[in-house]
Amino acid sequence: LVLKRFLVIVVKSPCKSFLLIRSKPGFCLGCKRSIAEISNWSIKDDKEKISIIEKAQKREILSLKKT
Repeated sequence: LVLKRFLVIVVKSPCKSFLLIRSKPGFCLGCKRSIAEISNWSIKDDKEKISIIEKAQKREILSLKKT
C-alpha cells in the first residue's frame, strides 16, 4: 500500500473588501486589479491568478512612486 500526499495550493483573492474603481488609473484602489481581473477571478486557474496578483503588485509599486 502506497500513500501519496498531495499539496493543494489555493490562490486567494487579493480583495481588500474596499472596491473603488476610477476610470483613471483603471483599477481598484484597494486591490489594484482591473474590472476584468476582478469579475473573472473565479474562473481563472491558479497560474492566471498568480499572474494577476503580480501585475497588481506592480501597479501598487507604481502608484506609490507617483505619490
